[in-house]
Amino acid sequence: MKQIIILLLIISCKVLVAQSPVTIPYPEMQFYSVPVSKEIVDNKLDSICEYWYSSWFNTIGYSWRKVFKYEFQYNETGLLTKSIKWNWRYDENYWKGESMFEYNYLNNKLTKSIEYLWWNDSANWVKRYVNEYEYNQNTITEIKYYNYIKTSELQKTSKRISYYNENWKIKEETNYDWIAFDGSFSPLSKLTYAYDTKNRLTEFIDYSHIGIWVYDFKHTYVFNDDSCTMEHVELDWQNYNWVEYWRSTQKYTYKNNQPERIVEYDPNLHIIYWYDFKYVDDKLFERGNSNEKINCYYSDKLANTNQIQVDKSQNVIYPNPATNEIHFQQVGVKRIDLYSVNAVLVYSKDCNSLAENQIINISDIDKGLYILQIVKENGQITNQKLVKK
Repeated sequence: MKQIIILLLIISCKVLVAQSPVTIPYPEMQFYSVPVSKEIVDNKLDSICEYWYSSWFNTIGYSWRKVFKYEFQYNETGLLTKSIKWNWRYDENYWKGESMFEYNYLNNKLTKSIEYLWWNDSANWVKRYVNEYEYNQNTITEIKYYNYIKTSELQKTSKRISYYNENWKIKEETNYDWIAFDGSFSPLSKLTYAYDTKNRLTEFIDYSHIGIWVYDFKHTYVFNDDSCTMEHVELDWQNYNWVEYWRSTQKYTYKNNQPERIVEYDPNLHIIYWYDFKYVDDKLFERGNSNEKINCYYSDKLANTNQIQVDKSQNVIYPNPATNEIHFQQVGVKRIDLYSVNAVLVYSKDCNSLAENQIINISDIDKGLYILQIVKENGQITNQKLVKK
């Protein structure tokens, strides 16, 4: 939960000094450790790449190793249509698909999301869950279905009802389990949320249902704008009383009204963790510390579900069409990705950003039309058509 909250604050780039998003056309959706939220859509976040500082598969010593990559695609109106999580395979040197979500809308409201997992047996994406959404004023009901692979039969598994305030900040969330033999939903858990006048989360309480609603735990957040700190307290419900079991303080420093560093301390002022932030054109480009970091990449272009738009203003690839190798001359290139026309990643390579001439071996790739995506160190992304003959 802590990582989700921190990443959401990071992507919004507005930790203490600004209000949270006001209106969302769909519920906030969690994409594993990276939240798929209004901030991602508004900033047109193209991808996030996560790195760990480790010695995996490296006999020389420690270095930055890519671990996960998250990609986001949008329709022509700017709504998120697809999010994909990739897992870097060091032994085979390529990005392997792990999970994918597709989103469907009606009148700019999310009506369905479909979750896929990468199935090694068929070397393809396989549908696992389907979520359907219904709206009633400031209430959103989400029903989740499990997809049986062999029969493609959908079976209800759970339901979540989310209640929002007038600013579209969630104030209550109730979860239900589907009881098949009874043919009904049974209450399971509940979360309630409270906010201050700046729409910042100040409290959430977790409940369990055992015939009646009972407390489980509570988190409180106290902000001090003068010192740019937030005090976080976690409490457990024991013997009809709230018992504190964890307390920490987060200290924020700013530069040009943007977070430059977050440090969390325990009650003895020992550092628990810290993150530094780097920006390009006022957008977050890197967040990290000595052990882990993420890089964010943005695109002003909108891609539909099945096609990546191509920048026709540049033609930096040669030869094109190509048979075995392609070359291009650009300094400051961080990564090169090659996609099929169906937006499936088929090749990825980290580059020497100082090298002027980049070479890619495509001899093992099938003939056809591809999109070569060039990601530069400053976050700029260029897409070029490539024909393999």
